[in-house]
Amino acid sequence: MTRATKEEQVCTYFVLRTGLKTIHRWMKAPNQRSRHAAKDYKGLIDARVAPKQNTAAEERPDTHYLRARVKYALEMCAELEQQAAVISMDNKNKVHIGSKTLAVNRHLQPGRFFPTNDQPNYQDHDFPTPGYLITPSGYFVMKPGEKELFKDEKGREHFRFDRIGETHVVNRPPGVGVNIESHLCDVLPITQELREEGRTAVLLVVDNGADFNPRSHVTQFFYGKLWKDGDLDAMAVLSYCAGDSKLNPIERIWGHLTKKLTAVYLRDVLPDEDLPPRQQRLEQRVLEEKEKKVFKLALEQLDGYWDGMAYAGCKVSSRHVISEPQAALLPAVQHSLSSKRALILNNSMHEETKFQNQHLRRLDGMLIFTKCVQEPCRHCTEHPPVSKAACQLFSTFPTPVPSSQDTYETYITARAQARSHQDEHMPSRITNHLGTCERCSTLYIFTSKTDKIRHMRLMH
Repeated sequence: MTRATKEEQVCTYFVLRTGLKTIHRWMKAPNQRSRHAAKDYKGLIDARVAPKQNTAAEERPDTHYLRARVKYALEMCAELEQQAAVISMDNKNKVHIGSKTLAVNRHLQPGRFFPTNDQPNYQDHDFPTPGYLITPSGYFVMKPGEKELFKDEKGREHFRFDRIGETHVVNRPPGVGVNIESHLCDVLPITQELREEGRTAVLLVVDNGADFNPRSHVTQFFYGKLWKDGDLDAMAVLSYCAGDSKLNPIERIWGHLTKKLTAVYLRDVLPDEDLPPRQQRLEQRVLEEKEKKVFKLALEQLDGYWDGMAYAGCKVSSRHVISEPQAALLPAVQHSLSSKRALILNNSMHEETKFQNQHLRRLDGMLIFTKCVQEPCRHCTEHPPVSKAACQLFSTFPTPVPSSQDTYETYITARAQARSHQDEHMPSRITNHLGTCERCSTLYIFTSKTDKIRHMRLMH
């Protein structure tokens, strides 16, 4: 035998003769914060009890580029100071309605004080009532303050943007649509309040899901409608890369709202009954009436937990909507944008779409609407921009420019440089070669071959 093999045999002999508890002490401490217990661990073996982690994510080619673009947009709003605001939007996980099912995950620790004779005791099994789910939609409003510069670890200057502000939560019961139209109905009053404060430039940081995706022609139409109805000088819509939505600022708030519902049951029965309406043998009309009452009580109970909360020292408001808008536009918009013929037959929709395209700069995954400054159209003459500086900055938004192998130039540097073609350095566009629409008067970047075909058929 070789010397190495003999050593291995000796090590194996001592390990087998050693107790399991002693081997555990040869490893690293499970938690270094527990200093007294950590002294018992020698660290001879590079191993420890693994903590729970869920931070693994797929790195896509455009991930770094789109992170830089969102950062550029936030710094642009910080440069505008009191003239701009940022709204981060997304939906939360659904909340259960059930007398025998907790509103949120049963594995969360309560973390609150209870009298010793009145502590929570959960049902040993979950018995959810099918379909009894509330969908919360959140809108995190961030308002930049005075312009302030700071330097990063490489000595480069940035505009500081503090991600704090008020949060608005709108809860919807089962059967009420949650889509782009409902979201913008929630956002319109917020933009009107911002306009009264003099903030006429708004940046929307949205999710990549079907409700918000700025690449869709349907959502693009509704974003343009929000910009026009809100009488905003400029509005931009953008998102992080797919799978990167954890960076959306609204995501930081959901955990606090979930903790507030720990050990909470939202009742699914009426006060004088023992069974949910769904489990009773009722006529359809009676069932719908009773369910509306159950959902209304559950929504009011949910608002009672969330409304008036504070996150990072800022207020959280919660309200509910119990019915859809009376004149829902979404089906008509989807039909009109399905073909050129359908769009032409709907004259008002056709005119609105042409108007939006005249004021739109469409990048890959980003929409920028601005009012006319040089040669105003009829709408911009009747509603002139309050802040021409905001229109100018939004219309000349710089594309992220690589500075080295792993970083991009700062927003301040990219804005001062000679302007590159928009999305010129976006990795997916370098390989796709989709180009732009040469027949549009403003910039329109194609995001896919299907998008190119659809745009040319609808608009030209």
